[in-house]
Amino acid sequence: MGHGRRLPGSARATSGQWWASWQTSRSGDEKIASQQVEIKQEGDLLQIATITRGLSEEEGGYHWSGELQLWDNEILMGWYAANDGSIRSKGTMYFVLHPHGLNMSGRWVGLGFDGRIMSGWASMGQTREESETTMASLINSEGMAYVND
Repeated sequence: MGHGRRLPGSARATSGQWWASWQTSRSGDEKIASQQVEIKQEGDLLQIATITRGLSEEEGGYHWSGELQLWDNEILMGWYAANDGSIRSKGTMYFVLHPHGLNMSGRWVGLGFDGRIMSGWASMGQTREESETTMASLINSEGMAYVND
C-alpha cells in the first residue's frame, strides 16, 4: 500500500512528457534551467527522468532521475539524483499540483557541485512555456501557487 492518500476516482494523469524548470545559481549568477522530462505514474508514485539537459555541461547542466509520491491528490514529495557521469548532485523536491493538473509549483533542496547545500524554486508544466510561466509566477509572488488562476 502506498504512503499517499488518494481521493477515490480523482487520480491525476501526469504520465508523459513534461517540462521542468529550476532556479539555480553557479558562481553567484542566478540561472533558470528548463529541461524536458519523462514522467511515468503508477498509482501515487511518479518516476521522473530527464530527456534533455536544462543547461549546457559547461554551465553545470546534467541528467537526473527521481521519484515523487502523491499525497492527497495535491502534494508531491520526493527525491532526485544525478545519473550523468561523475556528477554527484542529489536532493529533495516538493511540489503542489495544480487542481486541474496543468502544472506543478514547488521547491528543490540539494547538494551543489561545490558541496554547498542549495535551494531554489521549481516548476513543471506540460509545455516549456507553461513550466517557465509557472516559474516566473513563483519568483514574482515569492512562492504563491496558482497565481495566474
